[in-house]
Order: sequence, then structure tokens, then C-alpha cells
Amino acid sequence: MKYIFTFAALSFLHVSCVPQSLTGDSYSRNEVGQAQTIERGHVTSVRYVKIQAGSTAGSIIGGLAGGFLGSEVGGGTGAKIATVGGAGVGALAGGAAEQKLRNRQGVELNIDLNNGRSVSITQEVSKNERFSVGDHVRVIYGSGRTRVAH
Repeated sequence: MKYIFTFAALSFLHVSCVPQSLTGDSYSRNEVGQAQTIERGHVTSVRYVKIQAGSTAGSIIGGLAGGFLGSEVGGGTGAKIATVGGAGVGALAGGAAEQKLRNRQGVELNIDLNNGRSVSITQEVSKNERFSVGDHVRVIYGSGRTRVAH
């Protein structure tokens, strides 16, 4: 029975750490078929940035798994200490693992729109689309997300 809990916790960690694309050329199922607004402009600056992932799910699952494994060590006070220590180490390791799996390379694009406004948009770098200063681009927004594409 105890092993079922560990398997379930580790399965949740695996699923919660699966990266979802943040590129300009990816759409979620909910965004497909939704009307979106397009504005045109040109890129005035390109800066590469790191998109940092949260570590909450990894820390929680790691803490649970570490606490469970620690509780299997010894008995009495020793088991309690091992449980607390395992939970702490597991939380740190789970948070670090989630960061490593989910951090992404991003690009911050400053764009002068044809309507006179300027915007700055950050999205994940895509192997399908590279941006340079002076590129004519489309800024696509709606459905709760803004993206830049050629």
C-alpha cells in the first residue's frame, strides 16, 4: 500500500513537470478556433532571456516522496527524524529537478507597431522562427496570450 502512494506521487511529478511550449508558433487546444487580433509592426530590439519555471509542484511531490522514504528508515524517534529530513531533502531535490526540466530560453522583442504604439513581448525561442532588428512581424493577441510571428 505504501508503494502505491510513492508511485502515484512520482507519476504526478512526472506529469506536472512536462513542459508546455511557450513559443510563438504553438497553440493550446483552448486557443484553436478562437478569433485573435493582429497588429503589424517591426522589431526594434531583441534580447535573449531565461524563462524561469516555478518549483512548487516539484517541491511538494519531492517532499512527500522524501518524507515517505524517510519514514521507512528505522523506528521510533529515528524514523521521525528521518521522515522530517527526507521531506526536507526531497522538497529541495524536487524543486531543483522541476527548475532544471522546465526553465526555457526566451526572447524579449520590442516592437514598434504601425499604429504608433510600442510593445514588449517575451516568448520562448522557437527553432522555426528567429527574429532580428528590423524584421516586419505580426503581433497576435487574444485568448489570454500574445505572440509574435513573421
